[in-house]
Amino acid sequence: MATVIVDPMWSAAEAAALLLPASEREAVLGDLMETDASGWKALRAVIWLRVRREVELWRRWQPWAVGLGLALPSSFVLLGASVSVAWAFRGVLHGGGLHPDLVGGVLTFLEQALLMAGVAWCGGQTVALLSRRTLWTSALLCLIPCCFCLSRFRTEVLSPWCLLLFLVPAMCGIAVGLRRGHGGWKVQTGIAVFLTALALAQWRITLLTLCVLLWPAWYLATSARKTDLQ
Repeated sequence: MATVIVDPMWSAAEAAALLLPASEREAVLGDLMETDASGWKALRAVIWLRVRREVELWRRWQPWAVGLGLALPSSFVLLGASVSVAWAFRGVLHGGGLHPDLVGGVLTFLEQALLMAGVAWCGGQTVALLSRRTLWTSALLCLIPCCFCLSRFRTEVLSPWCLLLFLVPAMCGIAVGLRRGHGGWKVQTGIAVFLTALALAQWRITLLTLCVLLWPAWYLATSARKTDLQ
C-alpha cells in the first residue's frame, strides 16, 4: 500500500487560511492546489493575502477612530471610573465616603455606576458596529492601559481587579454591536441625554474627558436615527 506523505508546510498553509474569511478560504486553497504550488509557496501566498486584507481594513477611517479615538483613551477614563465606583460602594458598605448619610452615599454610588456602565456599554457597541473586523486591535489597545494600571495599583482597601469593572458592560455592548442591534433612535437618544446629564453632574470632569466619554453614545443615537429613516 502506497504511503501518503503529508507536506508540513501545506498543513501550515491550511492552518493560516483559517485567518481568511470563510467565503474565500476554500477558493484560495483550491487555486493553490490547482497550480501545484509547493507547501512553502502556499504558506507565503496565504500569509501575504491575509496581510493585504488587514492593510485594506486600515485604509478606512473607522479602525483609527475606534482604536485611537475610543478604545485607548476611553480605557484610561473607565479605569478611573471603575475605581470611583468601587470607592463609592465601599463607602455605602462601611459608611462615610463622600456623603456621611446612607442615602447620599447610595445616590453617589448609583450615579457613578450608571455612568461607568452606560459609557462602557456604548463604547463596546460602537467598536463592534464601526470596525468589527479589527475588533482584536481595539481589544489590544484596551488591554494595554489595563495591564499598565494593574501593575501599578497600590492600595490595601481595594482589590486591583476593581479597575476592570467596566469590562463587563463593555463586553455586553460588543455582543449587541456584533448582532447589529439597537433599541431605536429614541431609546439611543434617551441614553445619550441621560449619560450626558450624569457626566455633567461630575463637577471634576474636563471637556476633553466629556468628549471621550460621550461621543460613542451620540454616534449610536445618530446612527439609529439614520437607520430608522431608511
